[in-house]
Amino acid sequence: RLRWAVRFASDRDDLDNFEIVIRGVCRDRAFGFTVKPLFPAVNGALNVERPYLWWPKGYGEPNLYNVTTTLLYRGEPVDEKRERIGLRSVRLERDFTPGRQKFAFFVNGAPVFLRGTNHVPTDVFHSRAKGRVKKTVDLIDEIGCNALRSWGGGIYEDTLFYDLCDERGIFIWQDFAFGNAVYPQDGSMDDNIRDEAVKLIRRIRSHPSVLIYSADNEIDMRYANMGYPDESKVYSRIANELLPGVIAQEDPYRQYLKSSPETPFGFTVNNVPEQHTWGARAWYKDDFYKHSTASFIGEAGYHGCPAPESLAKFIPAEDLWPPFNRSWAAHSTEDLRNHEGLDRIRMMVKQVKILCGEEPAALEDLALVSQFAQGEAIKFFIERSLYLRPQRTGILWWNIVDGWPQISDAIVDYYYNKKLGFDFIRRAQRPVTAFFGECEGWAYPLVIANCSLIDACVTYTVTDGDTGETLCEGEAFAPANRNTRVRGLELPVSEKRLLLIDHTVNGQRQQNHYITGFPPYSVETLRRWAEILKGLD
Repeated sequence: RLRWAVRFASDRDDLDNFEIVIRGVCRDRAFGFTVKPLFPAVNGALNVERPYLWWPKGYGEPNLYNVTTTLLYRGEPVDEKRERIGLRSVRLERDFTPGRQKFAFFVNGAPVFLRGTNHVPTDVFHSRAKGRVKKTVDLIDEIGCNALRSWGGGIYEDTLFYDLCDERGIFIWQDFAFGNAVYPQDGSMDDNIRDEAVKLIRRIRSHPSVLIYSADNEIDMRYANMGYPDESKVYSRIANELLPGVIAQEDPYRQYLKSSPETPFGFTVNNVPEQHTWGARAWYKDDFYKHSTASFIGEAGYHGCPAPESLAKFIPAEDLWPPFNRSWAAHSTEDLRNHEGLDRIRMMVKQVKILCGEEPAALEDLALVSQFAQGEAIKFFIERSLYLRPQRTGILWWNIVDGWPQISDAIVDYYYNKKLGFDFIRRAQRPVTAFFGECEGWAYPLVIANCSLIDACVTYTVTDGDTGETLCEGEAFAPANRNTRVRGLELPVSEKRLLLIDHTVNGQRQQNHYITGFPPYSVETLRRWAEILKGLD
């Protein structure tokens, strides 16, 4: 059911000789109609028979219709507008009931697992941002994302960004540009906010990639952490009245969140359906990450140092090592007006020490081991989310690429150099993938996650990455949109091995990996494994 609306202007005395012709075409299918306008604004609805639907990546094709609206006067065209639209339905089911939290998207009636990233401005100088849009979306597509969150602490991207996501089947969770602060509620900003929201919505509302609107980033979280004594003290007019009113007027068919994560009074950030699972950012398999109650993860990340050649472009040579100096701090994410700015640098070094048992002795070791830890962390967050399906319905990890030269959670640095974890994540985000869950009893469960609408036939071989020994092999049938637990691989949990999972999905070869045992792993072992993993498909 397609709703349409047309408005035009004319200086003629009457509308008797005007006609409006609307025609949409996608491959070999089309819809169209002609209407005589009684007023210069006209609207209606149309049933589109046998439509080609727009699907997110992995679930089908992102079919787009080229729609032409032509204004005729006495049979001659006097104006025309061209658009590309997608026909699809989206439904969000939410439940805040403790123990039964739910945050699940259904597209064209089918449940979908969203695997994606958070998107920050492509460049801190906004005049340069458009020039980096295509390369950034190419990376998001290459790494296998079918969704991204346009973060509320950022900017509203150029229309090219939405066009490319339409074409690639990448959903956009659109935050309004409010982040991590308590904004004035006295009405003094209302006119500016309303004007900004109207302009954004009118520009993007016809894009099928726009999944949902969210009022802001983490403002509910901020209120929840303030410890107000009762609910009457916690109220955002902007999120509860102003923005919903604009959306109801301008784009009433899209759903809306009052915050990300939305945290009603009496809830904490760790027991609502959608959560930002940052925690202490210590061992990435600790209980906080492993046993999160989130139905959907809107943010989760881990630090990874840029490669030495990238660092050398923005850190003076005399400050490259050791990293505890003002130059590193200036390119971290701390406020240097408040303190020395090295907290997250020290955190990254401690994360390296967790994985290899010692502080890095050289810049090359810091870069290698931190990137290994980052890749393993985000890979684990994704695969743990897949393992928990259907209770877990998606994850948007933090984040794809830096908007300026810095030391951060991004998986690609400002210069577009991919960190080691890029391919770890790419292999975990395929529509059908085989992976190992955490050891249960004596065995690691081998699971095939089918995040598509097509059944899959999978053959698999698991080998030891160091010795080449075949540990198990077989065939499995993986029904559409389901997890299939294939078998358990018995290994002592104390053994530290690199397992390579070579699997063929409907005739197409794929690879993945899993590391057994617990830290620490020696730097030499991690370096050897990194070289092996660089060669996987």
